[in-house]
Amino acid sequence: MIPQFQELFAASFGKSISAEFLLNKYDTAKLGGSYIGHMAFHNEKPVAYYGVLPIPFVLDGKKLTAVQSADTMTHPNYRRHGLFPLLARKTYQLAKDEGASFVFGWPNQNSFPSFKNKLDWIELGNMQRFSLKVSTLPLAKVFFKLQFLRPFYLTTTRSILHADSPTKVETVTTNNCAIRNTDYLEYKKTLSVFSIPSDFGNLPASIDYRLNIGYLTELQTKHFSEILSRLKRSCAISGIDEIQFTISPNSPLAAVLIKAGMKSTDGLPLMYWPFSDAIKIETLNLTSFDYDGF
Repeated sequence: MIPQFQELFAASFGKSISAEFLLNKYDTAKLGGSYIGHMAFHNEKPVAYYGVLPIPFVLDGKKLTAVQSADTMTHPNYRRHGLFPLLARKTYQLAKDEGASFVFGWPNQNSFPSFKNKLDWIELGNMQRFSLKVSTLPLAKVFFKLQFLRPFYLTTTRSILHADSPTKVETVTTNNCAIRNTDYLEYKKTLSVFSIPSDFGNLPASIDYRLNIGYLTELQTKHFSEILSRLKRSCAISGIDEIQFTISPNSPLAAVLIKAGMKSTDGLPLMYWPFSDAIKIETLNLTSFDYDGF
């Protein structure tokens, strides 16, 4: 199925995706299931796909499995034929059969109308994207445009940040949140997540020309201004001119980030759809660390 996925991805988005990345992304057996999705074919040609990723979750104090809406794509010649909602519903049923309780995600501006109007997803508000500009030459932006130099730059930057694998990050579990345990962190490690050491515990992070912070422990929250000062120095040396941290709407972390001097803008909408009437959600405590593309 991987070659067909790659073929469809190239036709849908005009770019390639590696088999290794796909295998890592959908290898989620330790999280509650793996390779959950449906692909549509026409004359043996892949024309549409919808996939989800299982995540261990705590909702209203109870442990369960949720699934995150991940890759959705339709070949340009087969759009507007109802394939997206058809595959979505089939995938939700499959996820439910495997024990999941609800699906959540962050639709972009193109897919939002379909999730809301065709799949009846429920809105929980927009993610809040906090950022802080760093005074430095924006070398990261240059290196990320030059793909052949990107691996060298990432290796150098991770050395400056003293980055390590995320397995050393403290496990964090709060209510209405993904259970960020060792299995979840090991999974994220395969998708290029790393950790940055601090005096208050290691921070999960990623780089996409910005430094993206994953989440904070309770202790790190209390000392965030100190942590941020050190990150700014490291970013200035590395040529990263922006630090970013994205949190759920109405998160209590917002006050901490504002106090530290970070500015907020609206991010993607956070939405969900329950697999039974027993699931009713008012808030989800998620961060960009939980994005499938973090």
